[in-house]
Amino acid sequence: MVVTKHFATHGKKYRRSLIKYILNPDKTDNLKLVSDFGMSNYLDFPSYEEMVEMYNINFTNNDKLYESRNDRQEKHQQTIHAHHLIQSFSPEDNLTPEEINHIGYETIMELTGGRFRFIVATHTDKNHTHNHILINAIDRN
Repeated sequence: MVVTKHFATHGKKYRRSLIKYILNPDKTDNLKLVSDFGMSNYLDFPSYEEMVEMYNINFTNNDKLYESRNDRQEKHQQTIHAHHLIQSFSPEDNLTPEEINHIGYETIMELTGGRFRFIVATHTDKNHTHNHILINAIDRN
């Protein structure tokens, strides 16, 4: 059985720390359980630090796009910069971490129709394997 929780990410600083957390090599089998859509080929960024930087740049570039699309009055409202989902699986599901990562990826592709960039990081540090999914709040168009 899958349980999914959603959290809106309002602060850019929080989003940066969240990216560092979800990419933690100790939780993601040295980054082998990380996938993304619309970001970059993360294989070009072999180290944890390079991946964190690359994802932060992608999300920041979308912030700039958002600011250029909206007037000043809208900017003063509390902006959602990303959506953080935690997708937890029961050990009784008998799924491999790779399968869980793939399920997370396919779920978000179906949910967003490929319009939003996202990261799926599968954590294996608990007795229940779970995905941390960060979806950019700005569409790719």
